[in-house]
Amino acid sequence: MVSAQSAGQEVRLKLDDGSERRVDHVLLGTGYDVDISRYQFLTEEIVNGVDRLDGYPKLSAGFCSSVPGLHFIGATAARSFGPLLYFVAGTEFASRELAAYISRNPGGR
Repeated sequence: MVSAQSAGQEVRLKLDDGSERRVDHVLLGTGYDVDISRYQFLTEEIVNGVDRLDGYPKLSAGFCSSVPGLHFIGATAARSFGPLLYFVAGTEFASRELAAYISRNPGGR
């Protein structure tokens, strides 16, 4: 979609192929690709030690990655723990789960 303009009770959409559409409703979904190898704060050694699937770290209970003591929450955890982790609404679950895991495992894994 290149542009959207109000047209009375409709919306006029211009698409990137040059065509136009008039519609009653518009829903726009955007994607976000997680790729921890692009995180500049992680060293190459750490990134190479993390088991991944399509850029997402593979996580186990407590948001544990394959690198001992390294946990991922938020969008990076969504592939392992579900789409709620993409949103702020998931922070309550993630913070409680991570804190509980760490308190049960004070020495790391």
